[in-house]
Amino acid sequence: MLSTCGAARSYDQKHRTILRTYSEMTLETALDEASALIRAVALRLHAQSRLSHDEEQLHSNDPFTREPHDVVMQEIMQALIERVGSYQLSAEGDPILEAIGLYGPDFSGLDQKLINSPASRIKLGKEIAARKQAKAEEEE
Repeated sequence: MLSTCGAARSYDQKHRTILRTYSEMTLETALDEASALIRAVALRLHAQSRLSHDEEQLHSNDPFTREPHDVVMQEIMQALIERVGSYQLSAEGDPILEAIGLYGPDFSGLDQKLINSPASRIKLGKEIAARKQAKAEEEE
């Protein structure tokens, strides 16, 4: 039981690591293929940096005025967050993600405290060893 809980924790951690690594690779691939988005961002940054005379005066006198880069990045993040919120994530059609799985394994039949706490496993191991020793001493 103790080794099973330790293995479950290790398996769950490895799943999380593999999923995160794959998500990083997927993001890098998407960014490499996002030339239209990159062009649009570059154009937006250029347009935002072209300040009128009045905007330049306001910008230099107001410490709360945001930099064009910050404005554009907020616009992008807001647009991405809205789209991610309505995106239906699925492993279907992605053989690597199908193999990894979106979620880690279900260990509902095991004690979650023992899975998540090495100290709890050690404590239980000591209790089991003490019971075995007491039983062995009784039998002698």
